Amino acid sequence: MSISGQPVRLRTPLDFIVMAEHGKNMRTQCARNMSVTDPVFRQSPIGQLWAKVQAELLDAPGANAERILHGAHWPRSPKDLAITRTDFRQLVWEYVTANADRYNEPSRFTALIGYEYTPFTPAIHRVVIFRDGAAEANQVLPLDDALRPDLADIGYGNGVPMGGDLVRGPNGRSPRFLIRAVKDPDGANLDRVQVVKGWRDADGGVHERIFNVALSDGRRAYRDGSVDSVGSTVDVRDASYTNSIGDPELSVVWEDPDFDNVELAFYYVRVLEIPTPRWPAYDAKFYVAKLYSLATMPEVPVITQERAYSSPIWYTP
Repeated sequence: MSISGQPVRLRTPLDFIVMAEHGKNMRTQCARNMSVTDPVFRQSPIGQLWAKVQAELLDAPGANAERILHGAHWPRSPKDLAITRTDFRQLVWEYVTANADRYNEPSRFTALIGYEYTPFTPAIHRVVIFRDGAAEANQVLPLDDALRPDLADIGYGNGVPMGGDLVRGPNGRSPRFLIRAVKDPDGANLDRVQVVKGWRDADGGVHERIFNVALSDGRRAYRDGSVDSVGSTVDVRDASYTNSIGDPELSVVWEDPDFDNVELAFYYVRVLEIPTPRWPAYDAKFYVAKLYSLATMPEVPVITQERAYSSPIWYTP
């Protein structure tokens, strides 16, 4: 169901899911509701612990019994026992990780363990995903363990961070990157693959450069790094496009031509699709009589190039 209330469905079903729970207030809203409506939950270890938490909350001065018993709101104070009781949150976290393991079927369907980190900043929702199973993920309690002194040992002992660390190679050798990108089965063809490099020079100056490392339709970059446009097949009025341009797959082995082994650097891959209609074009096609006409708003972009980014690779001398 879309946010506008319209039913939507993917053409191709996903073969993975991330079992993610809010890092803050983990499961407290659900637990409040279940503590009232679900007798099985009340008899479970989590439910019994939650009943104890509820009793402590109700005994606190100025307690809001309606909020506590019926889950009308999230906890309003960082001191709320629903947040500070790590034993409750650990049980909930183990419930989440066990669910992921239960539905994970290697080579058929992948259920990943994760949690959503939502800081008090509008519209920022990031999901932290674990590569391992419950036994490893349970060693870290979301958010709380960010302050653990041994967190780095846990991370490097059982997994890797979102970016990998590039070790120093032989003197005089530049790093080489094996890159491959494949289009979404139901999406647009690929326009190009880029490597974005950032580095800090000896004087402390920070720089960034974009390399076009793989191009569709047999194009080649000019000496100055620029490239010809892939073109566009977008029909704005019909909100459609065709995959008659671009490639379904691009791959390359790329070597940094300007590598300096004494400079801090990072690299990440960016993949661009061919031009496709932007959401106002779809709205204009289906709702033009009710909403608006694009002809009256020339400043509204109606064509876009969707893109994907990889995690960065870091180099430290």
